[in-house]
Amino acid sequence: MKNIKVRVKGASNYGILMNRFTALDQAKVSEGGGTVTMPGVKKGDSQGEAEAGCYRLAPVGKTKKKGNLYIPAENFRQALINGAAYEKGKGRSNLSKIASASIFVNPAALDLGTNEFSIDTRAVVNPFTKGRQVKNRAYLPEWEVDMVLQYDDELISEDQLRAIVDHTGGKVGVLDFRPAKKGPFGRFTVIGWEPVDEAGNPLAEEEAA
Repeated sequence: MKNIKVRVKGASNYGILMNRFTALDQAKVSEGGGTVTMPGVKKGDSQGEAEAGCYRLAPVGKTKKKGNLYIPAENFRQALINGAAYEKGKGRSNLSKIASASIFVNPAALDLGTNEFSIDTRAVVNPFTKGRQVKNRAYLPEWEVDMVLQYDDELISEDQLRAIVDHTGGKVGVLDFRPAKKGPFGRFTVIGWEPVDEAGNPLAEEEAA
C-alpha cells in the first residue's frame, strides 16, 4: 500500500451543500414516507434545519465554541469510486470495481477548518411525497480540505489514482446536489499532491517512484 497526501479546493462559483442523513431520515424511510418532526427545530427555523443537517466535529476541550464542519471520509471515498467509472481499465471495463477494493481515505472526518456556514434555501422534491418543499442546507461558498489517500499499488498506479481524483472533482463532486445528482455543487480541483510514508512524512524521489 502507498499513501498520497492530497489537498483539494472547491471549484469557483459553487461551494458545497450539506444534507446529513439522520436517524429521523431513516425513520421516514422505515415508515414509507410521511412527516417526522425534527426535535428542537421549529417550523420555519432555517438556521436550525441547516445546523441539524450539517456534519460537525465535537468541540475540543471545554470550549463552548462549536466544532468545525467536516466531510465524512467515506463520502469522499464513494465519490472516488464513482469517479473511477470515467477512467478506462482493461478492455471495455473501467476502474470503478478496482477503486472500491484499492482506494481508502483518511482521516475519518476531513476537517474543513471552519465552524461557520451560510444557509442555502431552495425548493427541492420530497423523495417520499414527490411534492416540492423548501429545504435549508448548510452552505460553504469556499472550501479546502486535506486528506491522505491510501491505495494498493499492485492494483492501481499513482497516475491512475490522480486521474480518478480529477474525474471526481469535475464530474462527480461531493455531498449534496453535486454533478452526480444533476447539481453544480461539490466540485473541486487538486492543489496539493505529495507521496508520503505511513507517518505522513514526505518520501524521497526514489522512494516515491
